[in-house]
Amino acid sequence: MVGTKCYNEAVFYRVDKHEGLDSLNEAPIQSFYFSNLGDAKELEYVDTQVKYGKTYTYRIYAMNLIVGSSYNYERLKSDIGLTRMKVTTRPSLQIMEVPIFKKSVIVLDNPPIAPDVDIIPFRGINNKVRIALNSGIGRYDLQPEIIQYLEQQLIDDR
Repeated sequence: MVGTKCYNEAVFYRVDKHEGLDSLNEAPIQSFYFSNLGDAKELEYVDTQVKYGKTYTYRIYAMNLIVGSSYNYERLKSDIGLTRMKVTTRPSLQIMEVPIFKKSVIVLDNPPIAPDVDIIPFRGINNKVRIALNSGIGRYDLQPEIIQYLEQQLIDDR
């Protein structure tokens, strides 16, 4: 009655996955629910149900339990210039959805490392060689070579 805020606490979180960049009005293609563990400072989730080259938007909502009061006012017998009211207070529990985060991502990967190539000549045979390919290991920071104009768009989106 004095205007102080009610006690509230996040009970669980919902993560909605949408296809595309701005899909606010569309229904999510998936929703994930995570309980609010009191001692957990960080929660990590890896979404394995994505397709290469597609854009997804993730929206995270906190589901807050609000402990408040509901009031019922009843007018009693009135005297001259004086009105009496009966106020009934009941506890009120409500869950409110609060948006807390939104991020759009595109699923891409770097091209593979070039293989190690060994050319091995056969002893005594002058017209045959063996080419041995071993998978490359490590990481290279190279500038991409644009072959088709659509590739530039993919690079710019990263």
